[in-house]
Amino acid sequence: MRLMLALLALSSGAVFAAAPPPSQTLRYFEGAWHCDGVFPSNGRKISSALTFVWYGKTGSLVKQHDDEAPNEYHAIELWAASSKGGFQNMIADSFGGVRVFVSSGWADEALTWVNDADQTIKEKFTYSKVNGDAMRVDWAVSRNGAPFVIGDTLTCSRTKS
Repeated sequence: MRLMLALLALSSGAVFAAAPPPSQTLRYFEGAWHCDGVFPSNGRKISSALTFVWYGKTGSLVKQHDDEAPNEYHAIELWAASSKGGFQNMIADSFGGVRVFVSSGWADEALTWVNDADQTIKEKFTYSKVNGDAMRVDWAVSRNGAPFVIGDTLTCSRTKS
């Protein structure tokens, strides 16, 4: 009987050990990506280079975002699991700001970051998996409580680093 209980305990532990920590699910993004897209409001094209580096010692992901000319957006982001559940993201960008975003986690193959600290302007970034080597990134804005409107959308492909 003891042997059976020990085997049951070991097998149960193996099942629980197989589930990765929440931050590990961010590793999908790891690597270099090239993105092409559009600003829907005016049809202007946009291209960007995204690089995600996993930092295992902290269980976090560092993202570098560089728009290609003529666009001028550049950002560094730090993504990590939150002690409150879900994830947190801090963005420092070329427009002079540091913003904090939160995500409740993956839903239907998408990870959505929302910043609603400023009650007049809210932003969200939605990263949707297309497959292992492709994703879509939508940036949306809400002003003064209006519904979110897509500001730009990118389709990204994993590149060889």
